[in-house]
Amino acid sequence: MALIPPHPWVHAVVAIIGTLVCLYSFLGRLWKGTFLTSEVMAATAVGVIIGPAAARIIDPQTQLSRHTLYGIVEAFSASVLAVQSVSIALSLPQCYYERNWRSVLILVGPLMLVTWAISFGLAVALFVGRLGVLNCLLIGATLTPTDPILASTIVEGRSAETYIPEELRNILQAESALNDGAAYPHVALAVLLLDPDFSKGEAIARWFYKGWAYDMFLGIAMGAAYGFCCRLLNILGRRYKLVERQSFLAHVFGMALGVVGTVTLVGSEGVLASTVAGIAFTAREPAEEAEKYEARAGIEAIIVMTYFVFFGAILPYKRWDEIGVWRLSLFSLAVIFLRRMPAVILLSPWIPALDPHEDFRVTLTNVSG
Repeated sequence: MALIPPHPWVHAVVAIIGTLVCLYSFLGRLWKGTFLTSEVMAATAVGVIIGPAAARIIDPQTQLSRHTLYGIVEAFSASVLAVQSVSIALSLPQCYYERNWRSVLILVGPLMLVTWAISFGLAVALFVGRLGVLNCLLIGATLTPTDPILASTIVEGRSAETYIPEELRNILQAESALNDGAAYPHVALAVLLLDPDFSKGEAIARWFYKGWAYDMFLGIAMGAAYGFCCRLLNILGRRYKLVERQSFLAHVFGMALGVVGTVTLVGSEGVLASTVAGIAFTAREPAEEAEKYEARAGIEAIIVMTYFVFFGAILPYKRWDEIGVWRLSLFSLAVIFLRRMPAVILLSPWIPALDPHEDFRVTLTNVSG
């Protein structure tokens, strides 16, 4: 007999997520080959089905208070992004960021600014009458980065290894691990301008000293220090044979959660700090490729699918009608084709890691073959 009365919906969700992870682990290749969708899409679809829009097994927005729900979403999102970012940083070739700093700097600098401007412009064109300019600015900011979770779904696996050149896969992952945190100033500016407690001048001033100096630079410094300390402990532990068992997966989870928790506690930016910690740690001997692959597969199967089931269940479908489904559909298509593609093509001559002619030639040759 349970000491605490169980909530049936909790057990139902646990059962559904566990079954989904098992099915995708056993049949993932068949699913991707047949339906051409990733585990993210599958998990989100399951969340929609079991959520309030369909089966109503769970309805987080009514079963949890608003404050609790937002707290869970924020903590869960930061943890998932941190784990995936550290995983990418540790999976890349040794010293990858040091050897490709110019390409990465352009991708997280000028390209992100252009992406922000384009996304903001598209939002203004379609939503300004209903949402206002500042909300459109926030939409543009949230669409600026490439997500490390979604990026991993197109650069990993047998199909990616067959059709996408390795250098292109590496630079896509390296960028996605950094720019989620690097987009924080864009989001912070919009949020501060929307805050009624600050005038426009106060919001911009706070953006500089809080958003940049404290949140960004302090987060980077703390992440680098955390990663360096972990690296030092790893070296000493291996040198004096104090490490009982090496585990890439343990490094990923421990470092990601430790950094994001510590940095967030002091009010700084934890996701970017997690990536920096992973970069600072990568001077160690790289993990075996099989170990990396198994660890990444485990991360995606457990954490990512759990998160996106939850995400699918909390999507605000009813509010979409207020904006207009056709507007959202048109906006989605415009973002897909205009947000990054033209800017990447224009900036590619200044991105050494991206040789567009060679990458496109190899990709097209592999696909046609």
